[in-house]
Amino acid sequence: MNRTQDPSLLISATVLTAGVIFLLFGFRYPPSVDFPQHVAQLSAWVHLSDPSYGFAQQFEVNRTTPYLLSYILARPFVSWLGALGALKLVVLFATLANVGAFAFLLLTVEQDPWVSLLGFPLTFGFCFYYGFVNFLLATPLIVAAVALALRYARQTRWQEGLCVAGVLGATLLTHGLAFGVAILVAFLVYVGEKGPPRWSSLRSLWPWVAPTLVAAPWLLAFGSTGVSSAHPYQWAPRDLPGGLTHAWNRCLDLPANLLSIGQGDVAASAFGVCLIVVAALSLGRYSSSWHRWALYSVAVWAYLLSPFEVLGVAFVYERFAALVIPGMILLAGPSTPVLGQRTRRLLLALLPLAWLAILLVRERAFNLDAKDFDEAIADLPARLRVRPLITVSTTRAFPDVPVYLHFPAYYQAQKGGYLGYSFARYPVTLMRYRPGVDPGMAEDEEWKPQLFNASRDVPRYECFIVRAERDLGPTIFGAAAPTVRLVAHAGAWWVYRTS
Repeated sequence: MNRTQDPSLLISATVLTAGVIFLLFGFRYPPSVDFPQHVAQLSAWVHLSDPSYGFAQQFEVNRTTPYLLSYILARPFVSWLGALGALKLVVLFATLANVGAFAFLLLTVEQDPWVSLLGFPLTFGFCFYYGFVNFLLATPLIVAAVALALRYARQTRWQEGLCVAGVLGATLLTHGLAFGVAILVAFLVYVGEKGPPRWSSLRSLWPWVAPTLVAAPWLLAFGSTGVSSAHPYQWAPRDLPGGLTHAWNRCLDLPANLLSIGQGDVAASAFGVCLIVVAALSLGRYSSSWHRWALYSVAVWAYLLSPFEVLGVAFVYERFAALVIPGMILLAGPSTPVLGQRTRRLLLALLPLAWLAILLVRERAFNLDAKDFDEAIADLPARLRVRPLITVSTTRAFPDVPVYLHFPAYYQAQKGGYLGYSFARYPVTLMRYRPGVDPGMAEDEEWKPQLFNASRDVPRYECFIVRAERDLGPTIFGAAAPTVRLVAHAGAWWVYRTS
């Protein structure tokens, strides 16, 4: 039987897809840090001309940003699912694209397509929990670009070249960093598979030239105007031997970053190790061809050596964890895997299913806790000027994930108004502040509730949405307390209004 027509694989993929659908749509809120801000961005785009939201006075559409793909995919579904549901649908698209890209690469390198089932749990890793929706879409595009480059090298036809150029262009619509990785690795794979191009055959490189020419003006502009990094390299070879501590900690974090955030999530660490081991034992012995190591090498070395932040883009190195197992697939050779077929396929089906079951239990617990937010803001009027103050950002359901950090952005998505910390302050976002609009809180102040200043902030805002273990009103508002009153309280959420 042709491996691409394996009914057992189709059944397994269908069951896992159903689990992901329930994970996303069976509960209201996903445990994703930046997700509320993306929902607010989408809501602002859709309701820009609706006076009941008050967005037109604050925002303008950023027509120069390439970071559009997630919003373009979501917008047609907003009237049906709402902004929150439409973006959850984008996460579902990313999951299916991840599995599909894995399968496409596996078939290209003649490996067992059952390994693609690992794409289900691997979608819900570091990028998902921090809400990097664009990078979540970028990961399968990088993998697809690499597979297409291999095929283009083997049969250099314009149809294959057009596919390479199209996928690279789509990657630019997700993230500039992802575009750089995709175009570099795809080029190395093509050159290695085909051999160095002769001058007479340089025209075959047009699939890389075309998207580079399109991307260059924007990338150069961003490189000259982006925010300088406040975080230096965590370590570099010159720092040896002391710098090895940083690399060792990153190595320890890797299994957990595949499925969560850091070593604090013991279950994610254990399952991450299992996924790496099962993937390694389910693939053929590593190829000796240098270009087949390109994706794995870029993923591993970028994970170990990249800084935390580049030009205002934070959490840089953690994003490369998602490319490690695709890199392992690319470098797999034609030899027989260590695990027998029945054992291999059983593990490849059961491990993702077991992890999705754990996520379902966790998400239920998280949403039982998160429902207090809906109760707290239920009676708030629309179009308020809101200042978030999150002193407790984590939840026991998902260890170490500061999932509540941007939760007040859901108020803006639902009811409009002005939010003290919005992604509209950044030059690369779809919806940005109009010239002259006050961006509100200082940079990184959302992470530092101790910097709240009542004398400065009480006159600037009408509402304060606070998450804390107790009523902090008398403490945080100080002399301004008589002009601020508690209007709602549910669980750890405390809502105050100015008189």
